[in-house]
Formats: sequence, C-alpha cells, structure tokens
Amino acid sequence: MSRGSPPEPSAPEDLSSSIGWGTVALGLLLLSVLFAAGAFVWSGVNTATARIAGSTTSDGSLFAAGTIDLVLQPDTETSAVGLLINAEGLYPGLVIERCLPLTYHGTVDAVPVRGHGSSTGGTGLELYLKTEVEVGSGSSVECDDFEASTPAFSGSLGQLWQQHGSFPDGFELIPAANDGDSVTLRVSVEVAPDDAAQGLTTEFWIILEARP
Repeated sequence: MSRGSPPEPSAPEDLSSSIGWGTVALGLLLLSVLFAAGAFVWSGVNTATARIAGSTTSDGSLFAAGTIDLVLQPDTETSAVGLLINAEGLYPGLVIERCLPLTYHGTVDAVPVRGHGSSTGGTGLELYLKTEVEVGSGSSVECDDFEASTPAFSGSLGQLWQQHGSFPDGFELIPAANDGDSVTLRVSVEVAPDDAAQGLTTEFWIILEARP
C-alpha cells in the first residue's frame, strides 16, 4: 500500500464464525425441545382418541327398607316408646308399679330389643327412688298376671340412667326378636326412707327400643 492511497476495504466478516458453536448448539437444542414437545402433543392426541371399550346394562335393581315396630299395649305403636310414670305424694313403703306388655312386629328378623332411660328434669328425687326392673310375661298394665323371668335392673333411678343411658348400654328385653315376639316389662319404684327426699321431684323417660 502506497502512502496516501485509500485503505482497502476489509473482507466481510464470516457470520458463521462470529456466531460461534455455542449459539448454534443452543438453536439446535431449542429445535430439539420444540420437536419433542410436538411429539408429546401428537402422542397425547393419539392416546386419547385410540381406545377399545365395551359396556352392558343390567335388567334393573330394587332396594326395599324393612319395617320395625314395637307395640306397647294398649294402643301405642312406635319403634321407640317413651313412658312417663306420674305419681305424687310418694312416701316410704308406697310402691308405684306398672307393667308394659310389648310386642315386636317387623320384616327384619333377629332384632335386639332393649330398654334405657334418661332424665328430663326435676330436683334430684331420682337419687332416692329405689327402682326394680323385671322382664317376664303378662298382659295387664296393672301387673295382675305378671310372671317374672329375669331381673333386668335393681338400684336407684339415677343409677338406671347412668348404667343404661343409651341403646347400646340398654338392659335386654328380647335378644333377637322376630315378628310377633312379645315380652312384658315390670317397673317398680319406691322412695327411700330419707328426710332429704322430702319435697324433691324427678322427671324421666324409659325408652323401649328395637334397633337392628
């Protein structure tokens, strides 16, 4: 090159060499990822649309609920019978007694029938009421023809609620009742000879229940 002559233009830069292999590799990697994603989507579509299935239908089904009823003589019908014994002017030596003839009717066999009790109010007389519960037979609510076969409970009325306060803990009347089975429950109550019982009251339920 002579002095004063314009500089010769340089040759165009080789773009392939300036980009470098790292950029090319990144482009190939991106292309590979996009291709793999496309293959995944295509594979998913094929899996969702290509299947073999079969079905069948039955002729029909039927469920029917059984019936459970306890009949407490003379005219109360329910699966859980509540009894409130009313008595006033109690004193030691006066025994309040009542018999409860009970019959099971239902389409469910071998159903346990039990008795249990709970308080509904009062001022604490249950602590002084001597209570006897017997299971036997007889048709009179006055217990004229009652024949005892099994003692079910003996203690205070308050203890009856504590020991037999729910159906699972109830005293047994019929272990496995079928339609037409019957039993009679006799409940006897007497106030204890304790001055602390004077003027007190109690309210309670005796529940006779059949539950499969």
